[in-house]
Amino acid sequence: MEFKIAKLTDLKCENRFREDMGGIKDLEESITDKGIIQPITVDPDMNVIAGGRRYTACKNLGLETIPVVIRKISGPIEARELELFENIYRKDMTWQEKANLMAEIHTLMKAQNGPSWNAKATGKIMGSSTAAIYDAVELVEAIKILPEIAEFPTADAARKAYKRAIEHTIVTEALADAKEGIKNSDFVKVADGQYIVGDFLKRIGVVADEVMDFAEVDPPYGIDLHTIRKGKGQHMGEYNEIKEADYEEFIRKTATQVYRVLKNNTFCVWWHGPTWKDKIEKILQECKFRTDVIPGIWYKPNGGVTSAPDLFLARSYEPFFICYKGAPILRWRGRSNVYPYAGLPESQRIHPTERPTELIQDLLRTFAYPGARVMVPFLGSGNTLLAAAREGMHGHGYDLSKTYKENFLIRAAKEQIKQHEQKGQ
Repeated sequence: MEFKIAKLTDLKCENRFREDMGGIKDLEESITDKGIIQPITVDPDMNVIAGGRRYTACKNLGLETIPVVIRKISGPIEARELELFENIYRKDMTWQEKANLMAEIHTLMKAQNGPSWNAKATGKIMGSSTAAIYDAVELVEAIKILPEIAEFPTADAARKAYKRAIEHTIVTEALADAKEGIKNSDFVKVADGQYIVGDFLKRIGVVADEVMDFAEVDPPYGIDLHTIRKGKGQHMGEYNEIKEADYEEFIRKTATQVYRVLKNNTFCVWWHGPTWKDKIEKILQECKFRTDVIPGIWYKPNGGVTSAPDLFLARSYEPFFICYKGAPILRWRGRSNVYPYAGLPESQRIHPTERPTELIQDLLRTFAYPGARVMVPFLGSGNTLLAAAREGMHGHGYDLSKTYKENFLIRAAKEQIKQHEQKGQ
C-alpha cells in the first residue's frame, strides 16, 4: 500500500453500490472541523474502492486535495469485498445495497471458480453465514419479481412480504384448481369448507344433536396471553382471549354444546391452563361429562418456556382432560397417557399456541376411529383438520380469525402439492 495526497479531480468514483449518502451534511461538518481522519482507499488507477461518502463530502466542500491510500486490487471480487467491509463497519448500507453487493460478490466468485462454487464457500471468504448469502441472492431475485418489496424498511420485512405473496399465489391457484375439479385438488376445497370463520357458540346451534364422533377442544386459557407475552410473538394480533370474569360462563356454554353434538359413547380431549383446572373439571362434570382423574400430557422433549426464568422452571408439558360421554372404548388400548412431541419453533407457526399435527394424529388414533366426524370448536391453526384428513376422518370447526384461516389454507395447499408429488413418484 502507498499513501499520498491526491488531487480530488484525479479520483474516479463510479459503479458504486452505495446509493444512500445519508448524513452527508454531518460528515461535511466533521471534515471542516477536524479534517479527513481516515484516508480514502483507491486502486492504482485512482478508482475509489472505499470511502465514497468521504469523497462526496470533500467534493461538496470544494477541496482540491485529499489523503488517499493506494492499494493494489487483484480483481473485481476484491474491490467489491473492500466496499462491503468498509460500509459494514462504518455507516450502515441500506439493506437493498448490502443485498445487491453480497449477491454480486457471490456471482463473481461462481464465475471465477466454476459451478461447484456455493454459498457456503462465499460466506466463508466474506465472514458471513451460508444463510446470509442465500438471503441476499433471494432478496435480489425477489425484488426483480416484485419491485415493490424494495420499499420495505428492513430486509426481514421485505422477505416476509415476498413469502406472503408467493404463498398467497399458491393457495389461490390451489383453490382455483379445486373449483375446476383438477385431479387431487379436492383436499383444499374440502379444507376451505371445513374451516368456518365465525363464533362457535353462535354457529354451533345449527348442528344437530349427537352427530360427532370425537371433539378436540382447545379454548383460550383465560390467562391474558397478550400481557404474558407482552404483545410479542408471531400472530398474537389475531388471538382472541376471554376475560377472567367471563371465563367460567364461557367454558360452561362451550361444554354444553360440545356434549350435545357428540354421539353417545365417545371421547373428548379438553386442553386447559393449570390455573383453571379445578373449575373447568367441575364445569365439565356439571355438563354431564365424566373425566379421568389422571390427565393426558403433551410432553415437549425439546424444552419449554417460562415468562420468569429467574423464578420459574421452564414449562415443558401441557395437560388435557380426557372426557367421556357414555361408555366409549379406546381405539388404542393400553396406550400411555404421555404424548412426547417436540413443540413447533415460532418461525413455523401460523398460530401463537398451535400444536404439531403429528401430536393431534396420535390423539385421533387413540380416541377416534377411521371415518369419524371430528368437532373442533376453536380451530386456530387448523392442524386438527389436517390431522383428521391424514387419518381418514372428517374435521369440522370454527375460528374468529380470517387470517388464521388463510394461513391454514396455505398449509393445506402445500399438503395437497406434497400428496400429488408423492403419488407421482
